[in-house]
Amino acid sequence: MHVSEVVAEHNAKESSYKLACNEFCDWTEAELEKLRSPLPPMPTAEMTKKEAPINPKKVAATIDWRAYNGVNYVSPIKNQGACGSCWSFTTIAACESEFKIKNAANYFTGTIPTVNSEGFLIFSEQQLIDCAKDPVVFGSYTYTNAGCNGGYLFATFDYLKQSYLTLDSVYPYAAADGTCTYTAAGSTGLLLSTYEYTYSQVALTIKALVEVKPIAVGIAAYSTAF
Repeated sequence: MHVSEVVAEHNAKESSYKLACNEFCDWTEAELEKLRSPLPPMPTAEMTKKEAPINPKKVAATIDWRAYNGVNYVSPIKNQGACGSCWSFTTIAACESEFKIKNAANYFTGTIPTVNSEGFLIFSEQQLIDCAKDPVVFGSYTYTNAGCNGGYLFATFDYLKQSYLTLDSVYPYAAADGTCTYTAAGSTGLLLSTYEYTYSQVALTIKALVEVKPIAVGIAAYSTAF
């Protein structure tokens, strides 16, 4: 069955939402499944062990980082194309927001890289796809990112604590696995100092996190709806 048929079948039923075609509409479900194929999930018990202790506080009913105090802190939407690299995009988006919130210009002693029209440094997803592949041992398991075949957020953030973020203009997106060409000299010199991880699906916990800053989220996008 082609994706266009899935769209038509869904829209013929009663539902709270409708689907529409995009560039994948002439793909078969089997072709699309290859794009969505995830790495083996981290066992729930292991995920819980790695979870940072978070105490949900009283949170605002809503928060919109696209217009927070009149300023947009959410970088532009990008397209991963036919590469299972969503993990790299959500990681980079969180970093782009973080460095705008903290005013990345404060972290440079030399030439400040050019920001886009909204004041964002646009970082490279391709760097993560090609380079963030060191095995990460946690508990009794070893996790390794697999480029266009998926990746783990905690393993990716661990990489960015050791390797500087590079701009997309220096290391552009190719929507394919490639050989790592990262160099510290060609990077921004920006490192992550730390990150917090949660496996919680409790809405209050997630709201408490989002109130602090935009976050990176992993979604189990296995269903046909995705």
